[in-house]
Amino acid sequence: MSSKLTFVAIAGAALAAACTTAPAPPAEPQAGVYKPVVTLNEIMVGIVDPHSHEIWDATGDPKKAPQTDEDWRNLRHAAITLAAAGNLTMMSGNGPKDQVWRQQKDWNQLSQAVSDAGLAAADAVRTRNMTAMSKAGDQLLQACLNCHKEYKLDIPKIWADKEIHEAPH
Repeated sequence: MSSKLTFVAIAGAALAAACTTAPAPPAEPQAGVYKPVVTLNEIMVGIVDPHSHEIWDATGDPKKAPQTDEDWRNLRHAAITLAAAGNLTMMSGNGPKDQVWRQQKDWNQLSQAVSDAGLAAADAVRTRNMTAMSKAGDQLLQACLNCHKEYKLDIPKIWADKEIHEAPH
């Protein structure tokens, strides 16, 4: 009888050990909460506008078409920056209307259109295909027009470059 009792005791102890939960691993530090540091207007004027002009200029002005590896690298930088900027605008900014705009049902779609155009331009750069680059530039222009039609009817208060600033109002 004592061997049965010993067996039951050992089996019970083994079962209890198997059923106990191991301590949880230490929690990873919680990532900081997203806090916008610039306005959507600043993102558009400081990032989207100048890099858009790089794409448009490269396809619209034969004198500015990429000739060297460095020219192509610069276009790739512009394209990738545009793709990232579209995602950034989905996250919003800290301007007075930014949170309201961000909550509109079409905002993410309009922002994604900028990202998609940037990715199309990056693909065109990778293959050095100027026809595809021109199509990406048209896609980007349409994305900008669609968004401005809904959200930015007035002239921006911040200017991306001197050429725009000097344009007649």
